[in-house]
Amino acid sequence: DQLGYKDLNIVDGPNDGGVDVMSDRDYVQIQLSVRKDWEAKVTSEAASALKQGKKHLIYLTNRHITANAEAKFKRTFKHRAEIDVTIYDS
Repeated sequence: DQLGYKDLNIVDGPNDGGVDVMSDRDYVQIQLSVRKDWEAKVTSEAASALKQGKKHLIYLTNRHITANAEAKFKRTFKHRAEIDVTIYDS
């Protein structure tokens, strides 16, 4: 709610269709993850989000991602021209 999101609902599970959290913003996909290979996870989730017509992926992880690692990833991210990605880490 702090960022203006309303009606957040966790839908994570084996049949969630790639969506972990639903919000009132239908152009956003929100993903929760604990995976070590976060770059691969963000890339695959972005591809899934694009197929669903999403324009923004929000990726939340309990892992620490350094500013340098995130910047390097965003420079080489193959979907960077198609979808905005926001990463929130620990």
